[in-house]
Amino acid sequence: MNSSVADLLAELTGVSGPPGGEAAAAALVRRLWSPLCDEVQIDSLGNVLVLKKATRTNASPGPEKAPVLMLAAHLDEVAMMVLKVEKGGFLRVTPVGGMDPRMVTGLEVTVYGSGGKAFPGIVASTPPHLTSPEERGKVPKWPDLCVDIGYSEEEARRLISPGDRVVIAAPFVRLLDERVAGKAMDNRAGVAALTVTLQRLSRLSHAVDLCFVATTGEEIGQKGATTGTYHVAPQAGIAVDVGFGAMPGLPEHDTLELGGGPALTIGANVHPGLRRRLVQVAKKERVPVQTEVLPGSSGTDAWVMQVSRSGVPTAIVSIPLRYMHSPVETLDVKDIENTARLLAAAAADLEPEEVWGWQHEYDCDIKPE
Repeated sequence: MNSSVADLLAELTGVSGPPGGEAAAAALVRRLWSPLCDEVQIDSLGNVLVLKKATRTNASPGPEKAPVLMLAAHLDEVAMMVLKVEKGGFLRVTPVGGMDPRMVTGLEVTVYGSGGKAFPGIVASTPPHLTSPEERGKVPKWPDLCVDIGYSEEEARRLISPGDRVVIAAPFVRLLDERVAGKAMDNRAGVAALTVTLQRLSRLSHAVDLCFVATTGEEIGQKGATTGTYHVAPQAGIAVDVGFGAMPGLPEHDTLELGGGPALTIGANVHPGLRRRLVQVAKKERVPVQTEVLPGSSGTDAWVMQVSRSGVPTAIVSIPLRYMHSPVETLDVKDIENTARLLAAAAADLEPEEVWGWQHEYDCDIKPE
């Protein structure tokens, strides 16, 4: 196992970043990215934006200004929020993002009180001895779930308030070979891939400006990517996220093989010319890639990146991930490494004139007869 990439991923998943509360994760990313870029900032929505200026002069005729390629991965993770403190000190909670109620019963969590203090807790579960056969066969509903932090009602009301965030508390587990598991792999895996991409680019020249963005609020509607893309105003963009890893019970055509390399999405959310260039670079650099078919909305940052301002040619690179939105999200570290290899090589290979050219032609695979 590549211990450096695994260690990086462990560090990234070890900090909390619920939607609207990504400050700790953003501070870590800023520390990791700052030495590798020319400019860095955290904007009003908490996005981390860094600029790596072009290091190779464009010798071809065209606009004097280098085009901007934006590479984005979201920081936030699915979480919960306190609705109220109830009798006995139990906390009634609601999901923030796509938390699956099937996954949370008996789960260890961390509750962040209004003063910023962290409190360990457990999602309460009813013993099977006290439930009817009908109840045991039903998926729990959010109104029936609560968190126990072990405090009396008086103490719980003093320390916890409605709106406080609750995140999964799960260890980073190193499995056999190159596999690892834990919480928040969606999408700290993408952030890790962008970090390794920046590291690789420190040894390469590139003719386009590169803006790396760790976005906030993706799990509640791509909020950070919406404002971040508008701010950057890129000429092309790549969203790095996770895709559904192959596992029992899922059809093969809907999943990606762990260890098979990143997937290049094809569909309405993807610019054919930019995707074609990524395929070319993958072949040239012998980076294994897969195909992910998404005919409509991708549900990723790319969905809003594509329609920012007058439109942005956009591509999606997906890292295979099993058990998404669970405490045991599982991936293969090699897929993160190969994602970074592909992105760094593509950034170094792009020429300004082709990026500017995508502004004026959709470059569709279907040509008029």
